[in-house]
Amino acid sequence: MNLPMMLEVGAVLALSPEQLAALNRDPTPRLFLAEITTDLDIPRFASALNTALRAHEIFAYQPTRVEGYRTLRLQQIEAPLRVSVSETKLTGTHEAEIEKALAAWLERIQSNDLAAGKIIRVEAAHAAGRCWIALLVNPLFLDLSSARNLFLEAIGIHHGKTPTPVAFQYPQYIEWRRELEQGEETRAGKAYWDACLEKNPAPLPPLLSYRATKIVEGEEKARQHVTLLIDTCQAGQLAALAQTHGTNVEVLLQAIWWVLLAKLTDFDPFVAGWRHDCRADYAVMAGAVGVFEKTLPVFIDVKADERLNEWLARFAGMAQEHLEQQEYWPLATPPIDTHLAVGFGVSPVLNEANNQWHIREVPGALSDFELALHVQERGNELELSIDAESSRYALQAIERLLQQMGVLLTVILAQPEARIGEIDLVGDEERAFLLKQNPAQRDFGNQ
Repeated sequence: MNLPMMLEVGAVLALSPEQLAALNRDPTPRLFLAEITTDLDIPRFASALNTALRAHEIFAYQPTRVEGYRTLRLQQIEAPLRVSVSETKLTGTHEAEIEKALAAWLERIQSNDLAAGKIIRVEAAHAAGRCWIALLVNPLFLDLSSARNLFLEAIGIHHGKTPTPVAFQYPQYIEWRRELEQGEETRAGKAYWDACLEKNPAPLPPLLSYRATKIVEGEEKARQHVTLLIDTCQAGQLAALAQTHGTNVEVLLQAIWWVLLAKLTDFDPFVAGWRHDCRADYAVMAGAVGVFEKTLPVFIDVKADERLNEWLARFAGMAQEHLEQQEYWPLATPPIDTHLAVGFGVSPVLNEANNQWHIREVPGALSDFELALHVQERGNELELSIDAESSRYALQAIERLLQQMGVLLTVILAQPEARIGEIDLVGDEERAFLLKQNPAQRDFGNQ
């Protein structure tokens, strides 16, 4: 990867393809939440956050319409971005009361949108010696992983850590993306995606039998959210299995998620979305702040007679090819949009060693999909979450879907050579429940 040197930033910047895609996909602010197990010194944290903000050149710009340009631009501002932190005291002493008050506080934060042109709003809540920090961020400037990186910088400064120079600025990324579009490899990259589309004409997302086709008015934005924790032992086994196939846990879990959806849709080919963060692919971008996440289409054609390990090897190869050509998928003007219905994404989460704080997932990290599996790294454990539109999927349906995902993960570790079409998705817990409900009925099928 050849990167430009530190830029002499001009008065106006074009938006990156990732920024344009975020604007087109869902312009509503994103919410990031961290919980601190001690009562944080808020004025000191605010000062630390402003120090972190000043280190990133992207915050010296604001979105604006510039004469002579058809699309939105970033224009340099005279005064550096500076934020304050609004504080709220939550009521309640018992855990259930605090969680209820916290949920109401978060709902209020999300209902109060960012003012026009604003980049970030910061709020804090206190209860029973604990503190919560919420960052409501403009998706043109920060994806959720960037909000996490910014929080990590601020909390480090708050605890006395000397700020490290920013190795990679987002304006550099914008320039690098512009140079890629003009580079010699552009034609080959575009040809790769054209070939994918030619092999998969008019692709449709997976249509589960229990997906509602009619949306109830007023429920369009409501979401269902369920989680499953993968313990240290199983997470380690999954990492080892991925390594034997020359890939990583992100690709392995994604491959299994697509197997599950394929089995539930009679193995009809489908297209779905892979929310990927390219900072994982370039060491120089690690810890950078900006908009780096992109949604790549994945074209899935799982065979019923295929073995799990065969599918994993095949998908790992396709995923690697996608990553090699990721910058050439036309994010801002995609030729299809059906891959934006059902998705998959991973978010790395780093918790402090002494457990004084941790980052909490706010349901809806992949809320622009109507159905998505979201994976968060929690130390040596993994948290799997299914997030879905309430108007499309009942809570019971996505609970069962997540149970079935857990069954598949157990199977791939115990029987990696099992034929996909023969795998029974009814786990022991669900089987016991069904037997209790109807002892006479014993054939539950494999879905």
